[in-house]
Amino acid sequence: MIHVRLHPSNAILRAAARALLLASGAAAALAAGCAKSRFEPPAAIRAGSGAQIEEAKRLASAAQRADDEGRIEEAIDLYRRAIATYREFPGAWLNLGTLLMKNKQNIEAVEAFKVAADLSPTDPAPLFNIGVLWEQLGWLHDASKYYNEALQREPGYLNALRRSVHLDMLQDTASEVTLERLKRAMTLETDPNWKTAFDLYKRRIEQKLRPSRESVAG
Repeated sequence: MIHVRLHPSNAILRAAARALLLASGAAAALAAGCAKSRFEPPAAIRAGSGAQIEEAKRLASAAQRADDEGRIEEAIDLYRRAIATYREFPGAWLNLGTLLMKNKQNIEAVEAFKVAADLSPTDPAPLFNIGVLWEQLGWLHDASKYYNEALQREPGYLNALRRSVHLDMLQDTASEVTLERLKRAMTLETDPNWKTAFDLYKRRIEQKLRPSRESVAG
């Protein structure tokens, strides 16, 4: 579980944190929020041909079924076989990393996510997942770095918007950039608990930024 220390007088932030615990299903389950790839494989795979690619697709689909049925070790083995058969398979690397993370094999998980990110340079999901891993381990600065990189790839990626804004609040690093991300997230959000958290965050950020805004205006 991620333990959050909040200043006892900060009622707004405490209330937002309570709302966010409801939204995230309690922070202990943070890893469950990892992005995964469903097969249908990526376009680069669909466009290919040959026995190796077809075998990799078959193995990845079997791994997906094993994962869905809770056979994690078997799914990991099948994903490993898929990428050994055809390395250029970002979805298989992404899902492998997610399962390795679930299995507490964190170093290998990060390596798998980085390969997925390299193979699919516009996809924010692998970088987001690295952020989730670091956040789960309590390395919030590193988590923020990867959430920011995910948002560079896709500014409207809601999962990364949520976690980026939330960590800025926890670390007391909220800025105009945070506020812009919060506004974007609020236009996309449908979860009522996250909406409540965002409303409270907005008040807190605007309160924090008011002195600097007034000095500029003056």
